[in-house]
Amino acid sequence: MRATLFACLALLSTQLPAVQVEDLYRSQVQVPSQTEAARSTALKTALAQTLVRVTGNGAAASNPALADLLSDPSPFLLSYRYEQDKDGLTLYAAFDKRPLEQAIWQRGLAVWGADRPTTLLWVAQEQDGKRDLVSDASNPALAKVLVDEGKARGLPLLLPLWDLDDKLKLDVLDVWGRFREPVADASSRYQAPQFLMAKVSAEGNGFVADWQLAGNVAASGQGQGASPGDALKAMVDELADQLADSLAVKGQLSANLTQLTLVGVGRSADYLAALDELKALPLVADASVTAVNQGQVTFSLQLRGDEGQLNQALALSRHFEAGPDGQYHYVNR
Repeated sequence: MRATLFACLALLSTQLPAVQVEDLYRSQVQVPSQTEAARSTALKTALAQTLVRVTGNGAAASNPALADLLSDPSPFLLSYRYEQDKDGLTLYAAFDKRPLEQAIWQRGLAVWGADRPTTLLWVAQEQDGKRDLVSDASNPALAKVLVDEGKARGLPLLLPLWDLDDKLKLDVLDVWGRFREPVADASSRYQAPQFLMAKVSAEGNGFVADWQLAGNVAASGQGQGASPGDALKAMVDELADQLADSLAVKGQLSANLTQLTLVGVGRSADYLAALDELKALPLVADASVTAVNQGQVTFSLQLRGDEGQLNQALALSRHFEAGPDGQYHYVNR
């Protein structure tokens, strides 16, 4: 049986449902020297960082299924270089995307593609009996913790400005109580496809960040740590793990081919560009043009998953958007 999906080729100017995360396959590690022993250790650490970002799984580096990859990163290493600055010596390593993806899939783990949804973070912190929103202006130290951990996990994060426009629409108590409607209203100016509401407070000998995600993926949790920063780091890690559980793609090939038809295609360059974008999706193991007829182009797709996952991948892609008719539109950016 062959499944068939339809999409319209069009130029749209609506918000992007996701951003393309760069440097998923590049890592940097501080090293004491350029000796072979120091380099070997650093390359293993760099690959471990890469595996966490690429799988979306915070425990990937300690997964026994990936132990053999970490024991010898050389088959996946494209290049490395050193840089010296005031903070010391740093090794930069780049790994080969396709072989590493295949190795991950062969070991039964999933791969999370570069198109990932931006998450707007509304974080209310209680300190000394007062509550405020975490932003670059109000609490730059905690804002940096959030942004840095997002980069470490390959997760696009956005913090509100928490300026007069925000404060006219939203009160800290709205975030603290996780009242979705006013937070959604304040979030509209940032055009992020999803937003997170969290409150950070002292509990016992540490701190807890209770959080809830509003978007296409249902997610919630509780990050814990010895400090507010540690609790927020744990929150970001939980968020990344839960998003990857829903969005990352395992390597099992579907038994059936899926037919995807784009309509309104005027030029061969357009559908060839669409073909390239389809092939770039981790979910698509192979894609080919099977028919071109009166402005319609049909692609035959071999998937690592099902139609539902394809719909999700197209919705998150920077190049495909859902139109008001429910069909997907290709955006040639």
